[in-house]
Amino acid sequence: MSEYRNDLEAAHRRIALLEEALGVRPRRPPPRGTRQLVGLLIAMTGVGFFIAVFGVVTGRCGPSKYRAQEPVAATPASTAAQPVRLGASWYTQASSLPTMVDVDGDGTKDLVGLFWKSNQDETPLYAAAIDGKTFELKWSAGPYRSQWASTRTHFAVVGRKMVLTDTRDRVITLDLATGAEVAVDELAGGASDVCALNDGTSRVLLRAAMPAALQRDRVLDVENDVLAPLVGHPTCAARYESCSDAKNGAPCQQWGALAGAPKDAVSSSSFYVTHTLQEGALAVSVGNPATSPTGHDEPRAVAFMKGAKTSSWKGSLLIEGDEIHYGSAQSELRDGNLVTFYQAQSGPFKLVSRSAQSGTQRWAATVPDSAEGSYAAAFGLEGNRVLVVMNHTLHVFDAETGEHLAALDASTI
Repeated sequence: MSEYRNDLEAAHRRIALLEEALGVRPRRPPPRGTRQLVGLLIAMTGVGFFIAVFGVVTGRCGPSKYRAQEPVAATPASTAAQPVRLGASWYTQASSLPTMVDVDGDGTKDLVGLFWKSNQDETPLYAAAIDGKTFELKWSAGPYRSQWASTRTHFAVVGRKMVLTDTRDRVITLDLATGAEVAVDELAGGASDVCALNDGTSRVLLRAAMPAALQRDRVLDVENDVLAPLVGHPTCAARYESCSDAKNGAPCQQWGALAGAPKDAVSSSSFYVTHTLQEGALAVSVGNPATSPTGHDEPRAVAFMKGAKTSSWKGSLLIEGDEIHYGSAQSELRDGNLVTFYQAQSGPFKLVSRSAQSGTQRWAATVPDSAEGSYAAAFGLEGNRVLVVMNHTLHVFDAETGEHLAALDASTI
C-alpha cells in the first residue's frame, strides 16, 4: 500500500505543477485528503476522455459500435467495349503504303497492311486492318516470322483476300473481312515481290527471289488456292498506269512531257520536265528549273488541257516562302487534287494541296514531329486520304481539308 501512496503522491505533484504552469492552481493547497480525491477524479476524467475519443475514432465505443453500417455505393464499371490494341507499328518498307479497301462493307475504305511488334523479335510480323473512320483495329493476324526491312516480306490485296509472304518461304492467304487464315502455301527461296495482277482475276504474282535457274515466278489463284508457274507476261496493277494504257480517264503517269503539250509544258533551256501526271483531259507537267542546279531547286508545275496550245497555269509546288531541302518533292494527282510532299530547308516535312485545274492552293500542313533527320518512307494520295509513313508512324490526313486525322503507331494501334 505504501508503494501505491508514493506513486499517487508523485502523480499529485505532477498534476499540481501542470496546473501551476497553466495558471489554474489555487493559491492555498487544499487538505491532503481533498488533494487525493481531486487527483483521483482528474485521473479518471482523463482516462474516460481518452477512451471516448478512441471509441469515436475507431467506432468501438458507445452506440456507434452497434449502429448499422451505411452501404458504400460501388462505382459502376464501364460497359463500353475498350478498343483492342495490337501494340505494333507500320512495317516500314520504301514506298510501301497500306491498301485502302472497304473491309466490312460500310462504305468507308479501311487501311490494310503489315505491322511490326518491336518487343518480340522471334515473331514480330502481323497483318491487320484499321478502321477508316475510327482508326481502331478491326482485326489482326499473326504473329509471323520476318526480318526487319526484309526483301522477302510483302503483301497484296486481291478481291476479298489478302496475301502475305514471310521469311520462312510461306505464302499466307487471309480472309479480308476477318483476317482468318484460309490457306498456307510454300515458295522455295521466298518472294522478292508480291502484286495483284491487273487482268481482272483474283490472282497475285509472286516474283521468285532466287535466280531464275532455281525458281520460276509463280501465280497464286487466291480463290482456288492454286499456286502455279507463271505463263506468259502478265503485269501487275501499278500505282499509276502508263498514260498510253490508261482507260476511262483514270489517273496516269508518263516520264517526260506529253506529245503535243504546250511549249511551256515541255523541257526547255529553263525548265526540265521529269514526268507528267494526267487525269482525264487535264495534265500537269512536273519538273525543275534547268539552270544553275543547287540541290535546293524549286519544284514547278505547268498544267494544261490535253490538246490545248497554251497552259492553264504554272508555278511553284512549294508553300509560299519555303525552300526545299536536299532531295526532290513528290506530287500525286487524283480527283482534281494535286498534292505535293517535300522536306523544307527548315527541317520539317510539308504537304500542300492545289486545285489541279487552277493551281490555287487549297490547304497546307506540316507532318507532326517531323524534323531534319526524320525518315520519310512513303507518301500517297488515296481517295479522300493522304498517307505519309514517317519513321515508324503512319500519318493520315483528310485530302479535302488537310486535317491530321491519325498517327498510327505502337501507341495507338
